[in-house]
Amino acid sequence: MQCQIMLGQSNVAFSGSLLTQINKTTSGRDTAILLICQSNARDKLSVYTIAQEVVTSGTVYQLTGDGNNFTLHIRSIEQQQVDSLNLTFNDAIFKLTVNLTDRYFLFPDTYKRLKAMVGKHQLTALLNVLSDNIGNYPISDVLTFIRIRPQVSRHIRRAFITTKRNQSDLTDDWVCNYVYDRNGYLKQLKVSSGNVIRYAKSVKSVLQNAVAMSTYLNIEDRQITEQKITYFPSRPPSVKWQENVYEPGKDRTTKALISVSSKYLGSLQGVELPVDEVLRILKSK
Repeated sequence: MQCQIMLGQSNVAFSGSLLTQINKTTSGRDTAILLICQSNARDKLSVYTIAQEVVTSGTVYQLTGDGNNFTLHIRSIEQQQVDSLNLTFNDAIFKLTVNLTDRYFLFPDTYKRLKAMVGKHQLTALLNVLSDNIGNYPISDVLTFIRIRPQVSRHIRRAFITTKRNQSDLTDDWVCNYVYDRNGYLKQLKVSSGNVIRYAKSVKSVLQNAVAMSTYLNIEDRQITEQKITYFPSRPPSVKWQENVYEPGKDRTTKALISVSSKYLGSLQGVELPVDEVLRILKSK
């Protein structure tokens, strides 16, 4: 199953969707809304986060470059802070390198499709490849949008990723092993260094109307997150999951029930919008 994100129609220049995320914990319930704006050419995307009718953040994503070398620009609208990911393609071995250190070896058909879309500066295929975010890339606010339609068809054969530790200058090198079933659907992803597991994902079932999976994330033994997720890849797509976050240093576990639903908005005025326009869209929908 190749889940693609369809946002907008071919006869509009800019279009958008609203994602509503509801978090339920023992301490209460909170709601966050993401406004996703995208150009029809799929070459520019913005994410606005709204909580309690306040726009708390906004980020713009855009690709530049040509040939085998590209840059993903990530710009914070309110702070004008700019991050970037440098991308290099190697046609001989179907490899994508991110920031000189992270190496993704793709299946040939996936590699060719990805490079063709990046060559047109289209964002979706690239964000799908990076959606597990093992490399701690500055793309966290767009991940809910990308993950609402999970990539479970074969795409990455193997990857080697380096991460920097949060509280020191040390780095860790991770080997990412992907296992697919006979139909080409992802069964398991394991990210490890020796006996240490950083991330694991297991796809339980791939059905026409639902995808079920479980994930495990261990951040330097300071925080361990386990999720049981069910995706409903209909139109509009939605996702629900149970989440347990354990903090060993505090011997504390936080449990949550989280759901995300989506709604297509149609035509918008642009990708970068004034705060007043973001709030107007929210109130009108």
